[in-house]
Amino acid sequence: MKHFETRKLFYNRYKYKLVIRTALARHINPRTLSKLRENLDRLQRQVDDGETSLVLYTGFLNKTVSKEDFYDAKRIYQELVKAHDYCTRAEGLTLSVFSNDWAWLLKLENKADNPRELWKPRKESEEFMDDPNVIIVKTPPKYEYKVTLRPYDKVDPGFADWAEANPDLAKTTKKTLSHIRANRRYRLSGHVYFRDAKVMFLASLMLSKVGRVDKLVYVADKDK
Repeated sequence: MKHFETRKLFYNRYKYKLVIRTALARHINPRTLSKLRENLDRLQRQVDDGETSLVLYTGFLNKTVSKEDFYDAKRIYQELVKAHDYCTRAEGLTLSVFSNDWAWLLKLENKADNPRELWKPRKESEEFMDDPNVIIVKTPPKYEYKVTLRPYDKVDPGFADWAEANPDLAKTTKKTLSHIRANRRYRLSGHVYFRDAKVMFLASLMLSKVGRVDKLVYVADKDK
């Protein structure tokens, strides 16, 4: 299993993430655990009846499930019903579980047959992770703030010239600059980095609205 460092809160809320590969990933969701329980109960009855090929009845396209997959999903379910604050995201056979309960997430990892990834912040940066608008960076940042531009937001085309003329104050991509100059609000998206809060405030006169403002925070690694 691979270990990764959390540098930004998941969903603006969670510090930790566990990634599991499981056949029933798309059926596992905290909002529909009762439905998952019904599916597991049906599979259990098939096991009790001595069925060698288990079938998950979804109402549309039925799915063949191995006994190993069934028992794996059952153990995952038994841990999920013990938790109070978490969320999940399923992509194919991959299930990501987000939580702020590290001890519980480790228990879930031990119950799952195929854990793939485990994410957590470094001890030194943990205290900064309570703010959803903080991004931990590996080196001291040249630009302290990251501003997200949203589609349909109005940006003064003159901002593109100002940004290009002042690379020590702001930075963005050529594509974003091109969209700003063309005043393509319906396609406008991207990020602009600003040196500090004062520069960002001055530039805001040319930006009607922004989607999000994140602060880049450097935290030294004490192990280095």
